[in-house]
Amino acid sequence: MRINKMEELRLMLKLINKVPAGTFLVPLIISMVLYTFWPDLFKVGGFTEAMFSSAGVNIISGLLAFATGSRINIQILKRLLKHQGALLLVKIVIATILSFAFLALFGHQGIWGISGVAFVAAMFSVNPAMQLSILEEYGYEEDGMIIGLSTSVTLPILPLIIYSTFFSAEGLAGINWSPILSALFPLIIGFILGNIDPAFGKLFGPLVGALLPFLGWNLGQSMNFMEALNSGGAGILLTVVFLLAMSVLYVADTKWLKQDGLSAFAMMSVAGVSTIVAPTIVHVFPEIEPYVTSASSQILFASIITSLLIPFVIGKKYKKV
Repeated sequence: MRINKMEELRLMLKLINKVPAGTFLVPLIISMVLYTFWPDLFKVGGFTEAMFSSAGVNIISGLLAFATGSRINIQILKRLLKHQGALLLVKIVIATILSFAFLALFGHQGIWGISGVAFVAAMFSVNPAMQLSILEEYGYEEDGMIIGLSTSVTLPILPLIIYSTFFSAEGLAGINWSPILSALFPLIIGFILGNIDPAFGKLFGPLVGALLPFLGWNLGQSMNFMEALNSGGAGILLTVVFLLAMSVLYVADTKWLKQDGLSAFAMMSVAGVSTIVAPTIVHVFPEIEPYVTSASSQILFASIITSLLIPFVIGKKYKKV
């Protein structure tokens, strides 16, 4: 009986691994379905809520960044920045140019139901968990170490910089930079320990694969599919615009950086955490209050669709190692 149970577990994991980014995506989908119909199912306090609700996102993300940092050595860092860092810089440049252009042309109100804050939040969004899962599964373990920088890009800080530069007389003077430092700190500590003694990398490095299913589950506990559908046609349009804009990454990766394009696809998924961008910016720019709810719904819709679509496309185009 025990042997049969073990075989069943191996078969289950084998099936999950057949799905691109499956160890992250499958828990996310199951969790999202449960959250859609029973949003308070795990909100019972104690260990259960800390582990199985969205309350665990920050601690698991921090642990992932730390574990990833512990595997980076200085030799890898140079190559990492040359490829992944350059690609991330291209994304930031694209997002900045398009955001300024959109705000200049359409302002807060936007066009076709897409507000300025929704557009800016989407353009700067990258899903670090999806990125890491894809790179790990397709044999780019070292490249997955870019997630510390990817996480800092996904935070509301860059959209807030865009808004402050464009709309505020104070410019960048009033911005709180601590969130971006907070996102990088676990990665830096892991990097320091891993370079002081490589044994730290061997100890903490395996946590990366083990933590991804938990992060997928925790993120799913903030995704209400019915709420995402409320975004209507604007959510679909924003998703299409995001994918078209970020397709430049594929061109940059294959033509400029002379790579296979997988890393570009790994950056073409919207993060669920980007739903907090509009609620964060509204504290500084109260005039966007009428657009906060719709912006969050549209970002959530884009996150769900890209989280399902990108692994599917990658699975058709690339083979796992």
